Amino acid sequence: MTKLDGNLIIKAQHLQPVTLRLSSLVAGSARHTHYPKRAVPGRGPLPRTTFTKRFPNHMIKLEPFTPADFAQLIAWVDTERLLYEWSGSLFSFPLTPGALAWYLDGANDFANPEVFIYKAVEAETGRTVGHISLGGISERNRSGRISRVLVAEGHQGHGYCAQMVRALLRIGFEQLHLHRIDLGVYDFNEAAIRCYKRCGLRVDGVMRDVLRHDDHYWSLVEMSILEDEWWAQQAG
Repeated sequence: MTKLDGNLIIKAQHLQPVTLRLSSLVAGSARHTHYPKRAVPGRGPLPRTTFTKRFPNHMIKLEPFTPADFAQLIAWVDTERLLYEWSGSLFSFPLTPGALAWYLDGANDFANPEVFIYKAVEAETGRTVGHISLGGISERNRSGRISRVLVAEGHQGHGYCAQMVRALLRIGFEQLHLHRIDLGVYDFNEAAIRCYKRCGLRVDGVMRDVLRHDDHYWSLVEMSILEDEWWAQQAG
């Protein structure tokens, strides 16, 4: 069984956007507009992009999520509750290859950057340890939404959640030149909330009782980070 590290996800290939159909909590779509590149003070021009982040002795990279990864993700999401924690009402249990094919359709296309879907891979071993996506990209508002963040059972405790989120924020702010990136996480997922706070996201508010499961209602904590806050982190 897997353990949820957040309530988010991203579609994308190696520097190629993905179009993804997100749940009703994820709104907005748009084509990419090129904004002036920004440099971190004292560090020269920005790199083209990076998907690696160092944490103790572990390192991960984001790679495009593909049909070859469907079986593994289906095996991870092995209970109805975990499916709802991971995807809200987007999918029905059990997760199927057909549902994931629909989810991946049109994703990871930088020419039409609406959604990016990634898997997180240990750089040293090549093992896939997580999943994440960035969608709801709006050209007008220069905004996007992280969703479907999942760290596989047995791989918690290595900082993978924070590495995945920071790598995705880097894509959003440094490559797509977004102004605001947000996400939603269920209020009982305290570990994920701590992870997102470490990455610089702030709590904006709580959407009460947005999902019903087993006669219980779940509330969603909305969090976000702005481009100036991201650049201040990099400068620090």
